[in-house]
Amino acid sequence: MKALLLGLSAFGLLIPNIAMAQSDSMMAVDTTHTPVLNDSLKNDSNTVLKEISTIPLFNTFYPLRINQESEWGMHVLGGFVLPHHSDMMALYRHIGGLGIRYRAAMKESNFSGNDFDKISHGYAFNFLNLGSRVAGYGIGISSMLMIQSRRHNYWLVGMGLGYLSQKFDALDNPRNVAIGSHYNGTMQLGYHWEFSHLLRVKTQCIREKISAAKYASLNSVPIRHVWKLNAELGLIHFSNANWRQPNFGINLPYLSFGIKRALVHSYYHLPNEFNKSGVQTTQIEDFDRVKVLGWKHPNTYQKRLPTHKNSFFIHTLGLRFGRRQIEIDQRKTFTNTIIEYMADRVKPFSTHQWRMGSVVFIDPSYPYTKFDQTKPLQNPKRPIDNLEIAIAGGRKWIFGDWGIITDIGLYLYRPNTTKRRYFEAIGISYQASPHIQIVGRLKIHLTTADYMEWGLGYTL
Repeated sequence: MKALLLGLSAFGLLIPNIAMAQSDSMMAVDTTHTPVLNDSLKNDSNTVLKEISTIPLFNTFYPLRINQESEWGMHVLGGFVLPHHSDMMALYRHIGGLGIRYRAAMKESNFSGNDFDKISHGYAFNFLNLGSRVAGYGIGISSMLMIQSRRHNYWLVGMGLGYLSQKFDALDNPRNVAIGSHYNGTMQLGYHWEFSHLLRVKTQCIREKISAAKYASLNSVPIRHVWKLNAELGLIHFSNANWRQPNFGINLPYLSFGIKRALVHSYYHLPNEFNKSGVQTTQIEDFDRVKVLGWKHPNTYQKRLPTHKNSFFIHTLGLRFGRRQIEIDQRKTFTNTIIEYMADRVKPFSTHQWRMGSVVFIDPSYPYTKFDQTKPLQNPKRPIDNLEIAIAGGRKWIFGDWGIITDIGLYLYRPNTTKRRYFEAIGISYQASPHIQIVGRLKIHLTTADYMEWGLGYTL
């Protein structure tokens, strides 16, 4: 009988919590005839409820989060120059270098998690000794996106500007046929591992040597930074996108090891078992409860971007220009024009957009014949001899006013088969105003760069 009363009393105490979730139109429960339990029975029922609350099904507490908001890191790297063309064997050497990197949480919500983000951004500086007088040294500065993978690892993609101390010169450096300019673009791809959080290792060693009394006081020590060890496997690429010949480009596979220092904070989302709310200074004891450190800016908790109920399309007209050379021994420069229409599909609660459209490229290099003075350089017999007509589609990721563009296209018409039937493109955009965006995009045919495009887009 006592067990039955305990069960009924526990169920009766749960009913008000269940009733709160019902609509306001439901009738209130009549409690005037509810029996009064004696003290011993109340204690027993509280014990039962306490045990029930430990069952995951009945536990409605929000977990504690420890998130990182920024970090600085330094790493040493080693690798080699990858000669992807037979004429580049003179550049094949082992390389070494030093990298400095800054990573920060997004200041805009990206819907990848209410209390943590899966995407962060940063900046990188690389100094590289390319191992020979022919290649010299390289410096790269780039902006990056980091996409979280598993617990503490991430994929990275970076784009920026680079400087190479040695370039091709017919008299002074004829063996460097990889690059024809000192100033170039640089790209970086890689996968990043975090091995351990040194704070946890240190505090565990301390706790094994101190008494229980000191252990309790240690738990309340505030922690604002965490030290971490890391490794990375990736590829760094230098290219001028045919701005000046030659332009085979320089590819540098690498492996790096480094150390980082991250700024952390704790976040308590009510209701929780600690009866705390909002952003708090992290305590050592918090690391006993949280095994995974996420990324989140303190000002973006519960923050939402403007939302809409239905999907719709954004229509954009683009005008861009490009510059390229195609021969190393006859330096003719061609200026290309790109006219584009794109429709981006915007979805509710999403920061990426699928896009599709059509592109017209005006490329005056098609009628060009090397050392043939009988053909006007940029005056074809028919206007269509300059045209490439294509359909294209891809994806755009948006981070505040910035965006990353990845497209693939198929030529419907091209004057001849000098280029492949398809092309790829990767670039960045900046929303300067509600209707104007600035776009920079690299057009590629498989592994061969065509040219870099710069221009504007107008949203209709």
